[in-house]
Amino acid sequence: MPSIQELIQEMNGDQEAVFKAERKLTTMAMAAGAPGNEDARNHLEAELAEALTARTKDEKGKEDWTHSVNARNRICLLLSFIGHETAVQPLSQDQMMGSLDVREMVRFALERNPTDRALGQLCCALHEFGPVFRTGAVNAMARRTDSDSAMRMLQWVAKSDEDFETRLAAAEALSRFPDVANDDLIYPFTQSRMKLARRRAHAARVRLAETLRDADKLDDARRIYAAVQLSDAPQAQRNAADIGLQSL
Repeated sequence: MPSIQELIQEMNGDQEAVFKAERKLTTMAMAAGAPGNEDARNHLEAELAEALTARTKDEKGKEDWTHSVNARNRICLLLSFIGHETAVQPLSQDQMMGSLDVREMVRFALERNPTDRALGQLCCALHEFGPVFRTGAVNAMARRTDSDSAMRMLQWVAKSDEDFETRLAAAEALSRFPDVANDDLIYPFTQSRMKLARRRAHAARVRLAETLRDADKLDDARRIYAAVQLSDAPQAQRNAADIGLQSL
C-alpha cells in the first residue's frame, strides 16, 4: 500500500493515476472522519495539511507550490470529508486563502466543516475577497441557522457590505434565522429600484415569517405576514402571506 504522501504525489499525474489515488485517499478520509478514529484522523490531517501548504524552490531559487492546482483542490475536498476543527488550520493559511486557483475549494471545505473555527474563518474571509467569494461565504453561513455568530455576521453584511448583491444575499440568508429583527434588514430591499431585487426581498420576508412560525413565534410571524399582505409585493407573495396567516 503506498504511503499517504505517495498517493498525494500521484494526484499530480495523469487522469488514471489521479482517479486511483483519490479513491484510496477518499476511503481513508471517510474512515478517519468517523467517531473513535482520532489517531487515523490526526495522522491523515497532518499529511494532507503538509501537502496542501508545501512549497519548493527551483534551481533558480524561485519558490512555488509543490503540488499542482488539481492536486491541491482535491486535498481541500479530502479535508472537507474529515470536517474536524484541526482540518481548518491548513485552509486558513494566508497564502492558501490568497490563491485564486484553489480559493473556491477552500471555501467549499470550510463550508462543509461544522466547527466554530471554520465559521470564524469564513467570517474573516468576508473582509478580504471579492463579491463572488463573499456571496459564497454568505450562502455557507446561511446553513448555520443554529449559530448566533453566523446570524450576527450576516446582519452586518446585509447592512454594511460594499456590494449590493452580497448585501441582498445576506438579507435573504437572514430569513432562515428565527429572529423578527431580521425583517428590518430585509424590508429595505423591497424598496430597491431593481425589480428582481424587490421580488427576492418580498419572498425573503414570507420565508422569514414561515421560519418564525415554525419556531412557534406566532405573533412575530403574524405581523410580517400581515405587512406583506398590505405591501406592493407580487401577488404570489401576497397569496403566500394570506395562506400563512390562515395557518396560524
